[in-house]
Amino acid sequence: FDPEQANVSLRIEIYVDGKSSVVVEANIFRHDLKENRIGTGCHGFMHIFSPSLDKNSDHLIVVRSLSDNVDIARASINCQHW
Repeated sequence: FDPEQANVSLRIEIYVDGKSSVVVEANIFRHDLKENRIGTGCHGFMHIFSPSLDKNSDHLIVVRSLSDNVDIARASINCQHW
């Protein structure tokens, strides 16, 4: 989210274990974002990994803004419980 351009959706790149997986547009409405005055609230995103992530391994997921190459989120996950 760029407060200078509150109505513009970000293009983001999702990395899995250091490798680019997909580029998506963060343009899905989220009520919590709107309530917290994060632009129009249309800055959410969703992605279903295909193929699915290996359930027997830990994975590092990084979400990066393409406009400024800054990491927005980073998480280590294990899919065994999904």
